[in-house]
Order: sequence, then C-alpha cells, then structure tokens
Amino acid sequence: MKRQAFTLIELLVSMTVTIFIMLLLTQAFGTGIETFQTLQSTARLQGELRSVGALLKGDLEQSHFDGAHKLSDSTFWTAPPRDGFFALRQGSGSATLGQGTDQLNVATATNHVLHFSSRLKGNRRDSFYFAQTFLNGSVIPAQTNICNLPDDSLQSNANVPTIGSQWAEIAYFVGPSSASPGRQALYRAQIMVFGDNAIHTSRPPNQNPFDALHAQTYGAFATQIYTDPDGQQKLWFCTPKDLASGKRSLNPAGLLTGGNVLDRTRSTLILDNVLSFQVQVLTASASGVLDQTFKDLASFDSTVSSGSSSGPPNFVIKAVKITVRGFDPLKEQTRQLTTIHEL
Repeated sequence: MKRQAFTLIELLVSMTVTIFIMLLLTQAFGTGIETFQTLQSTARLQGELRSVGALLKGDLEQSHFDGAHKLSDSTFWTAPPRDGFFALRQGSGSATLGQGTDQLNVATATNHVLHFSSRLKGNRRDSFYFAQTFLNGSVIPAQTNICNLPDDSLQSNANVPTIGSQWAEIAYFVGPSSASPGRQALYRAQIMVFGDNAIHTSRPPNQNPFDALHAQTYGAFATQIYTDPDGQQKLWFCTPKDLASGKRSLNPAGLLTGGNVLDRTRSTLILDNVLSFQVQVLTASASGVLDQTFKDLASFDSTVSSGSSSGPPNFVIKAVKITVRGFDPLKEQTRQLTTIHEL
C-alpha cells in the first residue's frame, strides 16, 4: 500500500531544518548590515578627514609673509619679514594614550592653536579672499582702487557687497561642538586683512554699542578697537604690517575658552567629534643641524620671538606635522589623519 502523505516526524524534521536555515540567513543578513554600516562609517570619517587635510594643505602651502620669506630659511631671523606672521600655541603638551582601534599610536591634544597669515598669489579676482560688509544698510564706498589692489579686487552689487584682498588671518583650533553638545569639534576661523588701510581708516560709533556695531558690520575683517586722543572709540583695519607687529584680530586664548563670541561667529566647524588636534614642529639649529623627530613647542610667534629682549631663538622651523583624530559615536570607532607640510 502506497503512503499518501508525510509522517508527523518528517514534517517536524523538515520544519526544524527550515528554521535552522532561516536563523543562519538572518544572522548572515544582520552581519552583512553591520559590516556595511561599519564600512560606511569608516568611509565617511575618512572622507571628512581628507577634507580637513585638503583645507590645511591649501592654507599652509600659501605664503605667510611678504616677498619670498619662508619660516624655514636659515636667514629668517637676520632679515625678518615686514608683513605677515606664523604662530603656534599649545596650552599643554601632547599626552600619549597608547594604540587606538586602528592600531595607530594615539596622542591627545585639544588645546593646540595654529594661527597664521595667508597671502594668495595672483592679481585676478579668483585669487582673492572675499568678505561681505554692511554699515546701517550702506557699504564701504565702491572704489576700484580700494586697498591699493587692482580693479578686480572689488566685486560689489546692491544685495551682496563684497570686498577682496590677497591677505587673510587664519586659525585652526578645537572647541565645544555647536552640532553635538558635550563633544569637541575642529574649527577654522578666517578673516580678511586689507592690503592697505589708507582708505579704510576708522569709523566712529553710532547709536548702537560699538562692539555690537563692530561684530555686525566688520566681523569678517581683521580689526582692532582703539581710543583716539579725544577719548572716542574707533575702528582700526589691520594690515599685513600690523599682523607682523603683533596686532591681530583673532585671539588664540579666546578661541580655546570660547570667551570671544565674535571669534566664534566667524569660525566654521570643519570636523565634528574630534578627539585630538595635535601640532608639532621639526626644527633645525642655527648651524643647520636638523632634528630627528617632530616635537611639541609650547609657544612660538614669528613676531614675538624676533622682538624678544633675549633675541631671536637659536632655531628655525622647517616643517609642521598636524595630526587630527576623529570619532564616530554611532559605531564607536576612530580614524586619524597625519599631514606634514614644509614651511
């Protein structure tokens, strides 16, 4: 007699095998999703770090001084530049924490500030820094010889008045994240520096408090507030020569503490969830002997050092190494960018 159907035991066995296969497929699918998310997170974090590296490279490859002056020149201190500056501030040295999940040596530094001037090359409009300005609804007079720059230096229209210059004051620093409360982020601050302030001298305060007028109207420019002999506060537009003499608009200490609201408003968040921003230098002695390793340098300023009562330092900076370490809180992984630039 032929059997017409499966037995109960056969059905139970087939169901067990089917469930087992489904469990394996589910686990494989879950593992695949997890792997994809991890790879996606890694790619995103590495892409963001590459963007930071491109910004640093673009800024550090520009000239920081007038003429052909370079910080690495052996004659830098004997014939210091008249325009521009390069400064480094470390609130403390770097602390080594061992190896991270990416098997790279981890050093934490969140109070390093890289602060310098940048001079773009070329005389065309696409070779300038630009900034917008308003003054009670009006703009700085549209003169084609403004700041002693070529005609292309000025680009203005009724809605978005902008003024251009080849010079800018730039700073990189770590501060509280504006996007992720309780975390740190890497910021880049940039303000335009007039090549010549013969036209833009000063403007007296109006009805508003002068600090507020300064922030709202000229926050995109390197300026300083001073009091004239009559006791009236006025605004001074800094030039590259002012930068070289130590008169600057960005305050490194204020950038780190967040105490200067104006500096925060003209800073751009370029990398969120930052664990470390470390700046180290490679130096050479006055006789030309090159150090073997990059090292911390608590404080350096191309202006203060050359004007110090003890004289200029007995070394020059040949290169700077910048290490940025980012963190992905979702996948709890870190990635690191290390870039070296000759100065």
